[in-house]
Amino acid sequence: MQAYAELLPPTAVTHAVSLSFVNAHSQNLIVAKTSLLQVFEVKSIVNDKLNRANGTSVHPIQNGAHDTTQRRLALIGEYPISGAITSLAAVKLQESRSGGQALLVAVRDAKFSLVEWNPEVYGLSTVSIHYYEGEDLRGSPWAPTPFHLSSYLTVDPSSRCAALKFGQRHLAILPFHYESDLDLDEYDAQLDGAKDVSEQKPSVDEPSLRTQTPYGASFVLQLTALDQGILDPADLAFLHEYREPTLGVLYFERSPSNSTSVERRDVTTFAAFTLDIAQRARTPLQSITGLPSDLFRLLPLPLPIGGSLLVGTNELVHVDQSGKVYAVAVNSFAREQSSLQMSDQSELGLKLEGSLTCQIPGQPKSLLLVLNTGQFIALTFIMDGRSVSSIRIQVLSEASGNPQLGGEPSCTAMINSNLLFVGSLMADSAMFECSSTSSQLTRKRSHADMVGQAANEDSSEEEEDEDDLYGDGAPVKKALPTSAVGTQGDIVFKVVDKLDNLHPLGEPVLVPRKKRKTNRDQNTDDLSVEQLQLVLPTGCGTSGGLSLLSQQLYLDEQKMTDSTNVRSVHSLQIQDNQSHGLKDICAVTQEVDGQLKTSVHEINAQGVLVELASPDFEADIPTYHMDVLANKKRLVQVTQSEVRSYDADLKVSQMLPMEDEETETELRVQHVSSSDPYILVVRNDKSVALLKADSDGELEELEQSGSLAERQWMSGSVHSWGEANSEASLFLLTENGGLHVFSVDNLDSPIYVADDLCQLPQILTHERNFRRVNNPEKLVEILVANVGSSQSSCPYLFVRNELGDVEVYQPFHDNDEALDHIEPTSLRWLRKNCAVPGYQEDESDGEDQKDDASRLRSLTNVNGHDAVFVRGASPSLFLKESSSELCAVKLADPRTRDMCKLAAKSSSLAMLIVNGSGHLNSTELPARTTYGLNGWALQRISLGNEIEAVAYDVPTSLYTVSISREIPMPDELYNHWSNENDSTLRPTVLESSLHILHPDTWQLVDTFTFPNECERISALKSLSLETSQASKERRTFTVVGTTIDRGEDLPCLGGVYLFDIVQVAPDTNFPHPETTARKLKLIAHEEFRGPVTAVAEAGSQGLLTVAQGQKVLVRGLREDLPGQLLPVAFMDVACFVSDVKNLKGTGLSLIADAVKGVQLAGFEATPYRLTSLSHSRTKLQVLTCDFLPHEKTLFIVVADGDGNIHVLEYNPDNPKSVKGERLIHRSALHTAHQPTSSLLLPCPRSVSALGNDDPADGMDVDATPQHALILPATSGALIQLTPLSESTYRRLSSLQSHLSSVLPQHCAFNPRAYRNVDSEGLGYWGSAVDVSGRGMVDLGVVGRWRELGLRGRREAWGRVGGMEEVEVAKAEIEGCLGGVFRDVL
Repeated sequence: MQAYAELLPPTAVTHAVSLSFVNAHSQNLIVAKTSLLQVFEVKSIVNDKLNRANGTSVHPIQNGAHDTTQRRLALIGEYPISGAITSLAAVKLQESRSGGQALLVAVRDAKFSLVEWNPEVYGLSTVSIHYYEGEDLRGSPWAPTPFHLSSYLTVDPSSRCAALKFGQRHLAILPFHYESDLDLDEYDAQLDGAKDVSEQKPSVDEPSLRTQTPYGASFVLQLTALDQGILDPADLAFLHEYREPTLGVLYFERSPSNSTSVERRDVTTFAAFTLDIAQRARTPLQSITGLPSDLFRLLPLPLPIGGSLLVGTNELVHVDQSGKVYAVAVNSFAREQSSLQMSDQSELGLKLEGSLTCQIPGQPKSLLLVLNTGQFIALTFIMDGRSVSSIRIQVLSEASGNPQLGGEPSCTAMINSNLLFVGSLMADSAMFECSSTSSQLTRKRSHADMVGQAANEDSSEEEEDEDDLYGDGAPVKKALPTSAVGTQGDIVFKVVDKLDNLHPLGEPVLVPRKKRKTNRDQNTDDLSVEQLQLVLPTGCGTSGGLSLLSQQLYLDEQKMTDSTNVRSVHSLQIQDNQSHGLKDICAVTQEVDGQLKTSVHEINAQGVLVELASPDFEADIPTYHMDVLANKKRLVQVTQSEVRSYDADLKVSQMLPMEDEETETELRVQHVSSSDPYILVVRNDKSVALLKADSDGELEELEQSGSLAERQWMSGSVHSWGEANSEASLFLLTENGGLHVFSVDNLDSPIYVADDLCQLPQILTHERNFRRVNNPEKLVEILVANVGSSQSSCPYLFVRNELGDVEVYQPFHDNDEALDHIEPTSLRWLRKNCAVPGYQEDESDGEDQKDDASRLRSLTNVNGHDAVFVRGASPSLFLKESSSELCAVKLADPRTRDMCKLAAKSSSLAMLIVNGSGHLNSTELPARTTYGLNGWALQRISLGNEIEAVAYDVPTSLYTVSISREIPMPDELYNHWSNENDSTLRPTVLESSLHILHPDTWQLVDTFTFPNECERISALKSLSLETSQASKERRTFTVVGTTIDRGEDLPCLGGVYLFDIVQVAPDTNFPHPETTARKLKLIAHEEFRGPVTAVAEAGSQGLLTVAQGQKVLVRGLREDLPGQLLPVAFMDVACFVSDVKNLKGTGLSLIADAVKGVQLAGFEATPYRLTSLSHSRTKLQVLTCDFLPHEKTLFIVVADGDGNIHVLEYNPDNPKSVKGERLIHRSALHTAHQPTSSLLLPCPRSVSALGNDDPADGMDVDATPQHALILPATSGALIQLTPLSESTYRRLSSLQSHLSSVLPQHCAFNPRAYRNVDSEGLGYWGSAVDVSGRGMVDLGVVGRWRELGLRGRREAWGRVGGMEEVEVAKAEIEGCLGGVFRDVL
């Protein structure tokens, strides 16, 4: 029994669409990442700030060299979908809740949903779901299964209907209600005069004609109903410029193939059909046969081009409405593969496989062609009337300032008139800004041209009548003759924003991370702790590099002072009376002789703290809060019972004691919040004091009346809503857990009241009548602060309960107003699913928690981020990137006491941190690091090369990486060039080289070039092998398996190389000579008659396992013959070995076959032999496999090519295993991701031990090594499988069943059917998989328990058990969602 969790969401963009989604005037980009839907908004950063400062409105984005606007993608929300998204499409409905467009989302198993934006909940709202699994999808026995056939959407340009192509040749039509414009076209106001109102048809908005749904009844038809010849469709789409929905279909008369390219030449047909939705009939308009057989994509083109563009691998074909065909050959193979007459531009030598085409923003007659290499090609259509006379193809090279995408494109979306988004599965997706270096020029028409135009006017009237039969009535300007069209300016693209992609290219490795020491921190005992991080090779082409992942935030600290037992710190800047500049000061509260004292220091230009002595400063008591007010003229100190004001010389100017005005009883400060010029103090008698500083810095307490003076308050926060110079607002937490907001201009009555905050609703609204519950949540602290990057920082409400749990709310207006003011009737709060779990108070740190007045602290402009620090036993930082959700990043030091922004001119990016040892250090957020992946810290190391594999050598702390490059295939391997007419498109192969990468400088310091041409690294690992059979000595070697690809006429070869990293004399000519003291030394080498696909250790004897084609070999190092490997054992396999894994400390190995499943093999040393112990029952297309031992059970995890994860068990005592010969299939789960590798983590503390009811049942839990399995997927997701005990499985499984029924599912897709392997394959997996066990626990569902309110949570936890079991279940969920991984890293 296992738990499935996605530690990292998918990052590879599969689909994208641009539309006005949030409201009618917004510019939204919706991105699909396999099973994740993200909604973005394009923000103009600089223009927004300038326009607000000048009091003007935001102007539209314009092209221009002097435009300084920074455009960024700001994430509005992300939603996990229970399905693999295959298509996105925008549709315009008559009515929508937001006033904008709606969205169609299609998934792989013949389903699609109609969703819209709901401003009342600030999220998606499902209008309807349409599913067609019940259709008869079975074809011929040799036809592909519906699971392997793509389903995609296409929408009519006028949003009259949508079509879903699914199965092999099925088409589902969904009509939408729209107002017919026939009467409007027949009526002309200038000719017919005013129209009689009584004759007008009633509006569709009237109740009598308003429809209950925006769509009509859908129906399914076979593509053969359109034409009997449509047996093998290639692509289809709705066409432009037609009155009725018109569908264009590109299909093959006979299935093409490379082997029958001569016999099946030009078998492609393009046909157009007009659909009569009401009658469910079709009318054929045109059918063009004899098109090239390599056409694969159909792109309808709007005016002024019109028609359709057909894209093939070797040519581009344009077909207009009249059936006129214009084709362009882009390489020399076009004429050899087709007999169609083409314009010859073969000198370009373009390869169009996997390319995408879209319109260039701001260029109505130009298209952008993105090749599979990421290169941009501009297509400019030269028009002659309504026909295309020629196509100008321009290669946009990097030399002219045009960046490349870096990898094969997956989708494109034109956002507005000059912004374009291009997604990719392998590289980072990017948003580009398009501009033209010169405007389009036209020459003055001659007299002959004008005479010719007048002569053609009469003859064109008849053509206009014919065009009106198919046109939409819009006037069309006649294009000038080709000679009159001026030259097009050069098109330039610029990257303005990117979305990170973690597409892994090789296996991950665990790398120790050591904190770097400096001369000033030698005495800190906690800075030499070794941690681990996950390293993945990501990116392709020139954008390749390494990605360093850590689930905790490691901060490299530098010692500031010799002070010990520091409890808190404050860093401020105050105006100096002498220099009239800013003085950098730092207040430190520390424990001295059992008493808390505060000292003030000045930070000099060298960053050294110099203590300031002042008799007026109160230093013998702890400081709860410190800030500067009155435009940094006064320093305010809040102690236990008073508020003091100082000038820059620490001379006291005011003392305001906290006491009861009636009884004169001294009051203690409970919470403090400040925002210039206000400071709010909440006292222990539940009263508040609001102080305001005037222009001279004098503090005055504002008078209170009404509810502010009458009610009792637990906590409060002062926040300037909107711009920094806007008026502040008071956010107060009542004793009963309600939220009251006051304006500082009117303290008599609150402007916003939400008394149900204590019930933790999903949507918090103003003065809503709510149903009270027994024992509401005890809330003790709130904080309103901005969180996010400097470009997209926005306010959030942080709420902490008495147990330490922190919940977060995001404000929004349900009427689409900006968040620059508080509108009580429309302001709402959305609870985010990024809470920080509470902490358990310890006796050791109990005093630390008592001397702090607040656990939440706002940090401003920390390395370009606004953050919130959570103090306590579980210290965390709330961070947010512009393109990600708010997340809580846990600090690596669990004893961190305090953190603040270092306000110093010498270091504008640093922070001050008080670590667990009580030392005050300075630190910074790691450079080149983002924090938007579910609380993970991601550091990208760009190397400018595609890294296919990486290994880490522990003794030398160096990386070895594999870098490949494309080279032309040598002539001796391909001798057919004498018969070829062109040699510009020669076949290419990959050739690899091995490099040493130094982690200090991230530079390649040594290179090994393999002796054979076309030799590519296919396996790279760092293994511990035995070097002497007599002494049993072991050493760590870098083992490389290679493949020599010699083309299709010769078999592949391979080899194994063993390298040692030895120490040599440094190269003084290198910029960093100390990093060149290591070189690669070849120890042994052996060639094989097949490709080496995997290497691993064999048994516990320090031998080497090599997978070569259909054999698995065991080799050892020879002492008598250095440089050679000793044959030890071998075993034959069925087809082809795709992966080999061994279980350390045992002789067990897993051998994965690409077609025939997995085998469990055992290696014996006496005598040496490798035998097969067991094998899987089913035929699995295995991509990767690994062991997952749990207690006394041996589980085997297998990932197949369909995105399924199977769990097998080796149990010879089970009768179903046939005495151990067969592996028992326990469970299977569909992921929609394709794992490419695996990493087994031994964990010091297993989650399974948390739920073990009886640890002493024969197993010592602490002594038993527990494990978790990490599976990186091609979509960028990071999957974790965790073994569970029986009690843990029952608790989490029961909770999953309950949450699946009560939680709203985005797009209304069924999570159970999505994870079920049988239903995902539309029934075809039922005969192939025999799941005899129980299913896995899906933590993607269980982890959403925080989306429930207080009432829903108690109902859900009631199914788990009592309070003790609830706390255990929370710990189990936290552990399965990364806690086990965090223990290792």
